Amino acid sequence: MRGRVPKGARWRPGPLIERLITRLERRRGTQMVAVLTVSVGIGAFTAHLVGSAHAAREQWASEVPVLLAARTIDAGEEIDTDAVTSVSLPRALAAEDALSALPSGARLAVNVAPRTMITDGLLAKDVAVVPEGWRTVAIPDDVVAPPLSVGQGVDVVANGLSLAEGAVVASLDPLTVAVDPAAAAVVAAASRAGDVSLVAGG
Repeated sequence: MRGRVPKGARWRPGPLIERLITRLERRRGTQMVAVLTVSVGIGAFTAHLVGSAHAAREQWASEVPVLLAARTIDAGEEIDTDAVTSVSLPRALAAEDALSALPSGARLAVNVAPRTMITDGLLAKDVAVVPEGWRTVAIPDDVVAPPLSVGQGVDVVANGLSLAEGAVVASLDPLTVAVDPAAAAVVAAASRAGDVSLVAGG
């Protein structure tokens, strides 16, 4: 009878069935790779969550000392120990650059209200100590001058004459100097004329 496999003979699938089996095996392999990929991703995500939870507990469990403003502190004002108070806060609430001690001569770049956390980012950088009431005068970029630093004392001269002694370098970019009000107009005029030069002092 046609279609029957002789007794003892091994059955072999036809070409169409072989193609279907091959396709199913390939699909099964792709599915296994996808399952393994998802499993690895879930494991890594779970480990990350566990690590993050542990780190968060540590942040809240440990405390660090920080400085808070005890009163209003104006920009440029030198901060003394009476202007701040030290408190302990959970590490999670403390800024990364929060100060636990005041650097020598620390000044703020902005006004702060009481209870504000004092951070390194709030400190003014390269602030010159300018006497109260002095005037700041812009100096041309091409002025004849030795290497300068903010806060350095200089003499302002023009045409061989000293226009202002003991002036203070207020900034480098742009270059400005602070001078006594009595000399401000003369220094400004010489600066505009391009005749001014700076002589470094102490």
